[in-house]
Amino acid sequence: MNGYNWIQELRAIMMAYRNIGHDWQLTQEEMQFNEEQIELLQKYYDANGLLIECLMSDCFVANEVRDKIEYELFLPIAEIEKRKE
Repeated sequence: MNGYNWIQELRAIMMAYRNIGHDWQLTQEEMQFNEEQIELLQKYYDANGLLIECLMSDCFVANEVRDKIEYELFLPIAEIEKRKE
């Protein structure tokens, strides 16, 4: 198998099993996000940025809480919900 085919096959496997390797260099129309979805994504990004800034400041948060926030910060919602059960 040549290198290009191997790379394409690896990328397909990563997308199927790890949900990574997608081509995100698309125009807004190609992504098909509407204005509300774009606004929600921006709010999510901003909230996570603020949370990270707070965790890196000298505010007091119990170690247990800090560890949980850091561990779950970028987990998919479905995974967080599973952990609550």
